[in-house]
Amino acid sequence: MEKINVCCDSSCDLPQNYASEKKIKIMYIPIIVEGEEYKNVDNQFLFDSVAKTGELPKTAAPSTKDYENLFESYPKNENVIYFSLSSHMSLLNQNANEAAKSFKNVKVIDSLNLSSGIAMQVMKCIEDIESGLTYNEVLKNALTRQEKVKASFVIDKLTYLYKGGRCSALALFGANLLKIKPEISVVNGKMGVSRKFRGKLDAVIKDYVELSLKNVENADKSNAFIDYTAIDDETIEYVKQQCLNAGFKNVYACIASSTIAVHCGEGTLGIMYMEK
Repeated sequence: MEKINVCCDSSCDLPQNYASEKKIKIMYIPIIVEGEEYKNVDNQFLFDSVAKTGELPKTAAPSTKDYENLFESYPKNENVIYFSLSSHMSLLNQNANEAAKSFKNVKVIDSLNLSSGIAMQVMKCIEDIESGLTYNEVLKNALTRQEKVKASFVIDKLTYLYKGGRCSALALFGANLLKIKPEISVVNGKMGVSRKFRGKLDAVIKDYVELSLKNVENADKSNAFIDYTAIDDETIEYVKQQCLNAGFKNVYACIASSTIAVHCGEGTLGIMYMEK
């Protein structure tokens, strides 16, 4: 049983067309906007809905049955590796593991991350498969990469985090009053504030990029990712150039999926890479 398949969920934010090119099946995370359920929507549609209704769209974890259907779509004589959104952020990992109990050929990996922090792990896994490693070797490598991902992002406003119950009214008021833009980092699968910037978003992004790329001697320079919501092209090009100047060979700029955007809102930008 050496055929190895890779799948993941829609929070993964893989580069455009990569999933179809590599035949990676995607478990879509339902998003509910004004009472209607969607598989995936344009971020501006979400932002317009929040501006109109004042209500935050909701996401729902796919059910165990949904995962059973996904895993059943693969031949039983082929291996399947599924990368999930961090178990500390969602029930996806729990539901996937429950479904996997019925499949001897399925292994669920907790990415301990989100967005392109998952995409990097998926892409490295695909590289291992294409290089001819055995299933056990591929799996071993995948399990050692979870904690190597460096993922962080800055948020313009805390409004969406507040609406989603992830920050208090007092924190929202203080951030708005002092023009604070928090940097959120993912550590051990959990999100937390790592730094606080003050000022206008364009200046904050420059400070954030400089600090994020200051100590990357131990980085795997093959890939870096820029994830963003509602950021202008000029700024994205600036951040991309700074990543290239820091020595990264490939820099992917990805619009964050609706699953991510619904929690962080407009004016969010993050840099993600993997350590050696």
